[in-house]
Amino acid sequence: MLPLRWLHISDLHFYEQQKPLGLRFEQKIVTQLLLRDVAAMRRRFDGPPDFVLLTGDIAFAGGEAEYKSAEQWL
Repeated sequence: MLPLRWLHISDLHFYEQQKPLGLRFEQKIVTQLLLRDVAAMRRRFDGPPDFVLLTGDIAFAGGEAEYKSAEQWL
C-alpha cells in the first residue's frame, strides 16, 4: 500500500498593507519561506502531497483585499 501524504497549512492571516505595523508580520517573507519549505518537502518525498489542508484564518480582518491577496498567493 502506498503512503498517504498530506500538507496542513493553518492561519495564513493575509492582511491589507495599510494595517498598523504592530498588527502585522512580514507577510512576504513568511509566504516565501513557506513556499521554500514546501518545495524542499516535495524533493524529499519525491513529489507533491496527496492533499493540502488549509485551515484557520486566511484573512486578518476578513477584508476583500485580504482574500484577493490570499487567492493570488494560493
